Amino acid sequence: MIKELNLQHVRDKEAMILQEVWRHNLHEELNLISELRRSCNFVFVDTEFPGFLKPAPHRAPREDTYSALKYNVDRMKLVQVGITLSDSKRFFTWQFNLKDFDPEVDNCSKDSIEFLKRNGIDFCKNGKDGVSAAVLSKGLTEKLIRGCEGLRWVTFHGLYDLAYLIKIVYKMPLPETLNGFLGLVRELFGAMVYDVKYMAKECDARFAEAGLLKLSRMLEINWKGTSRQAGRDSLLTAMVFWEMKKRFADFNEEAHAGALYELEEHARDESVNVATTSYDRVAPVRVSRGPSSVPFGYAMLPSPSSMPPHGYPPVAVGYCPPPYGYWLAPGPFFYAPPQ
Repeated sequence: MIKELNLQHVRDKEAMILQEVWRHNLHEELNLISELRRSCNFVFVDTEFPGFLKPAPHRAPREDTYSALKYNVDRMKLVQVGITLSDSKRFFTWQFNLKDFDPEVDNCSKDSIEFLKRNGIDFCKNGKDGVSAAVLSKGLTEKLIRGCEGLRWVTFHGLYDLAYLIKIVYKMPLPETLNGFLGLVRELFGAMVYDVKYMAKECDARFAEAGLLKLSRMLEINWKGTSRQAGRDSLLTAMVFWEMKKRFADFNEEAHAGALYELEEHARDESVNVATTSYDRVAPVRVSRGPSSVPFGYAMLPSPSSMPPHGYPPVAVGYCPPPYGYWLAPGPFFYAPPQ
């Protein structure tokens, strides 16, 4: 049942709310997210997208896994974004329905489209009443990410979820290298990024191959229906996460910060761990961008001796105050020398 979320729900000691978000109520819901983000600093994220054009082989080398990820994400558009804010007792979920994807003209897997339709996604309604990815990315950056330190971002098998969010925020193709991608994950979301599928496997070998719905049943979570929409999946991810913390005395998410499923064999390799990936910083300059200013404040240029982690050409990089880091911005830019 979809309930209207209001400030009374925000202040309730216990609550579980799921809100559909369309163009007409986007700004109201973003304001509520802004109200909640400091008290509910665990952010559970899921996305729905139109399948895969280039599947990666199971247990493929990490370079092949990332190559397939980049190929798919660069060529396809998001369908839904689900976000749940939680403090273990309160669960506030938003399901953002996006308008950009058209199954008649955009790249997709036909089987995936039929699967999403069977699970309740109405592509006609999305196209008519949905939110554009550009508007959503700006709203989430201003109302959720910007100005709120200490957020912890949690996914379930989340490589694609993180990649699509990076794509809509930076509005550019993914970096050419895995290290560049992980650098952007760190810059946008910080070091506290978790993958519940990876953590579940580390807790108990029985969970190793379980999907989200099966894992919830193994943990005896009371969940009705299926979970194949982004908002519901983000909510179920939150419920699984908190149940694992309650059941397993040695469950410690801090020990798994930055380790993402599908890169688990390399989780101890600092070069493929979000929390420990190293990359060069860039030197500040003042910048203006034609008639509009660079989002979120300052701008950065690569210093003569270093390049940013993404491996892109030397374009300007907008800077957000910590913990947001660098916002890649395509030119043309008009530069002023450093003061």
